[in-house]
Parts: sequence; C-alpha cells; structure tokens
Amino acid sequence: MTDCTATLKNELTGTETLHCDFQAGHVHPENGTNHASPNTPPVGRTWWSDTAVGATPHVHRLTDEELLPLMVAAEHRNRQRRREHTVLAYPMPPCTLCQQEVRKQVISDNPKDMDERRVVNEPCGHRMTYDLTAADRLVEQVQRIVDVEQSRPGGASDTGDQDVCTPLKVDGETVRVRGTGQLTKEGEEALTALVRGAKAKVVADAPDQVGVLQNRLRLAHKARRAKEHLLDDIRRALCDAELMQDDDPYSHADLADVIRQAGDQPRRLRERLRLLTDEKVAYVTGPNIELLCEENIRLKAEVAAARGFAGEMREFCSPHGVAADYADRLIETMDRAKEKA
Repeated sequence: MTDCTATLKNELTGTETLHCDFQAGHVHPENGTNHASPNTPPVGRTWWSDTAVGATPHVHRLTDEELLPLMVAAEHRNRQRRREHTVLAYPMPPCTLCQQEVRKQVISDNPKDMDERRVVNEPCGHRMTYDLTAADRLVEQVQRIVDVEQSRPGGASDTGDQDVCTPLKVDGETVRVRGTGQLTKEGEEALTALVRGAKAKVVADAPDQVGVLQNRLRLAHKARRAKEHLLDDIRRALCDAELMQDDDPYSHADLADVIRQAGDQPRRLRERLRLLTDEKVAYVTGPNIELLCEENIRLKAEVAAARGFAGEMREFCSPHGVAADYADRLIETMDRAKEKA
C-alpha cells in the first residue's frame, strides 16, 4: 500500500504544507475519505477535504496490473455499445484504492501532459492516472482476454453470435477483422481482396494524402507557435506587474496558478498602504498612482509648514533663548529623519 500524497497549503497553514498521514485509499470511521496531518501535540491533527482551498488531492498512478481490469471492462462495455445495448451489463471493477463499488467512472485528458489520462471513480471520489504508453502496451492482451471471455458458453456477452476479432493473413501481414460467426473460405477471399484494394488506394492517393497531412502539420505548428507567443506575452505582463520575476522557474502551464494567486494582491496592497499612510487617504479608492501622489504632496506640505514654523520660532521672545533652542532641535530632528529615509 502506498502513502497518500494529498497536501494542504493556504492562509491557515501559512508557509507550511501539510501532508496526509494516511495510506492511499484510506477511509476513516468518522471522517470518511478526508485527509489528516500527523498528530502533533498540542495541536493534534488537522483534517481537510479534497475540495478545501489550497488542497491537492491524492492521485494514484495505476500499474499495468491495476490498469488491465479497467481496460478489460471498458472493452466489454464498448462492444456492448456497438451492438446497441441500452443496458451495459458488464460491471466496472471496484476502486483500486478502497475496493468500493464503482457506479460511474470519468476519464479525462491532462492539459499539462497529453500522454496522461485522469480517472475519477464515483461515488468514492478517488483519483488515478495512467499513461497512454501503458494502455497501448496492454491493448492486444485486453483483446485476447475479452475474446476468450465472450467465447465461453454463458460468457460476458449476450446470447447469439459473438463479436470477436479474427486474425487474417494478407500478403504476409496479419490483419485483425472484427465480426460475428465463423469466417468461411469465401469470406477470407473477399476480405483479402478488400484489404488489397484498400492498400492500393492508399498507395495511389499517397502523394495527395502526404500533401494534406503536411499542410495540417504546418497549421498545427503555426497554431502552437501563436499560443506560445501569447503565453510569453502573458508572462511578460505578469513580470511587469511584479507578480513574478524573470528568473522564476514557472512554465507556461503554471501561469494560470500565478494569476489565481495574484487575485489576493489588491487586498495586500491596500493593507500595506493603510499602514504607511494616513487612514483617511488609504481607504478612499485603494492603492493607485494618483492616491500615492496626493499623499506625497500632502506630506511635503506638512514638512514645509513645520520648517517654516521653526524659522518663525527663532524670532520669538523667550527667556534665555529657549524658543530659538527648540527651533534648532526641531530642524535637526527633521534633518536626521530625512537622512535615514
């Protein structure tokens, strides 16, 4: 059993990232599939769900042995769909992580890795991934298993002729033909002629097809370059806004996370401005250039008024020249503050 890889990092955890202390597929008697940090006195455990802010759910990478039954079930159900069955009788295997019944399985692409597929089991909600390379490696084995299971009396398919893949030799090359019933000699000859005709057409149309494919490839590369240029422009805009630095190791796929994290930036700027400026100014419209210029002008006017008053204080009539002494001290204090700033 592997460890659960779920994490939590948000405003409540600060700079610390909490890691789940359980094994993959855990189900707690009271908290269900929620995750928990290690039990650290005096705080204890911190519990969170996969939908919490800043939560990263556990994603299990399926091995070949775990992926095989999923593919076998999918092939059975695909064949039932091709026979236009309204009810898919072949059951999905239980969840790899918790062994609970799977009533629905959602498979989607990973936008960050086009060779990876994501699997979400319902109702348990466990997430898994597998690589298309592993799936391609298991295709032939899956076809053989399903063919054998459906060829048995009372097997997985319905009664009647079985929909199977039959190998056919054509000019030394093996071609798999899908169909029902036994393939007769006349059928083999007809299929051989059909395959040869299809091959001849492909060879005859090859120059045109190559041109079409090259044009599609050129357009795909052009679209990809345009997207990369757009993402580069977005990265430069984020750098100009000081939301990231030029040397930050963010890839194009991470820019969306940077933009989401920047959503809290205005609030933090307003708080910093409130601490640095007069409260009556800081809460007018929030941090902007006009507001800062206004505050700068007001502060300069206050300093000029203080220096002017100190100059007038020198001329005051006071015992033992106390007023002039105070005026000198005020000017010295303001000068020291200016040098430190």
